Amino acid sequence: MRDYVNVKEVLLYRFKMKPETFRLKFTKYQRKSGALWKELVFELRNYFEGWIDGLEVKDFKSLKCLMIVYELKRRVSNDIKDNFLDEWGDLVDPLELAGKLDQYESVRSSRKTNHVRVPARKPLERVRPSTPKRDNTSKFAEKSEYEFGKSSMPKGN
Repeated sequence: MRDYVNVKEVLLYRFKMKPETFRLKFTKYQRKSGALWKELVFELRNYFEGWIDGLEVKDFKSLKCLMIVYELKRRVSNDIKDNFLDEWGDLVDPLELAGKLDQYESVRSSRKTNHVRVPARKPLERVRPSTPKRDNTSKFAEKSEYEFGKSSMPKGN
């Protein structure tokens, strides 16, 4: 019987959704066509409560911090997110997250300034070989506009 209880706890823990999963479901959930709006409210409420309960948000101050952290995380590029992959879901204090982001950017900017820059290459200019000018010797070349309209033969009545 002890094995059953132990296995049950492990399985429940394993399949329990993490707060980040609830957050994603909360922010991206779409109402199904034909579904009632009340059903949407029910689903959104469940996802939101799963999100804040998983992060142990118990008061309004914690909720404010969570929302500010959420907005910070939305504005961070993917390469920075990848750097904090292991702890990204656990960062719920905005000042802690901001400190880590500032530290990451300062380290990154100091690396960039130490690199030797290679001067940019200018594109090669294509030089066209000079071709001799054509002699425009067509039969209409010497006629003026006025002469184009006239025929060389007088009209006969």
